[in-house]
Amino acid sequence: IVFVDAATQPPDQAFNPQPTVPAPEDSTAQFVDSRQEASRLAGFEILTPAHLPSDYTFRGLWSVDSRDSGVYVVSSYETAEATRFLTLNQIKYESGHSFEQRYQSNETVQDITVNDQAGVWITGRLMADPSQPLPADGTQPALMPTNWLIWSVDEITYTLYGAGLSQEEMLQIAESLDRD
Repeated sequence: IVFVDAATQPPDQAFNPQPTVPAPEDSTAQFVDSRQEASRLAGFEILTPAHLPSDYTFRGLWSVDSRDSGVYVVSSYETAEATRFLTLNQIKYESGHSFEQRYQSNETVQDITVNDQAGVWITGRLMADPSQPLPADGTQPALMPTNWLIWSVDEITYTLYGAGLSQEEMLQIAESLDRD
């Protein structure tokens, strides 16, 4: 896992936060409705949270996408009124690839431990609400601050991110990931 301070990058390489958007139309992503099928497609066992805050529910599908850098599995959760969201990425990188992110001055990056594994807690990362459609006129959607928890276990990188959950709540979710 590599984090780069965007302020240290030359101006032409400065990080501009981009909203999270759906996969492109030519994406190889497959959408499945069972954890077992997602695991089969991914080639590694997909974990699910045993604990979620009571007002969050699973959106019903896993997205499995193979790219040059590895296999990405995404599951999403949201509140009934769709005002808060939570996304769990499980990524197995190909040899020679790794998780790399730039962070901005508005973001706080802190070392943290998740189930005895080194991880990182990020607050203030700006992104679009993934439950909202992109503006039809092509303008940039409104950005909202999110929190991220990132760690790796047995060659799988986990990113848990969303809006509206504290560090303590996200740690509880991360530490509840299991195979059932």
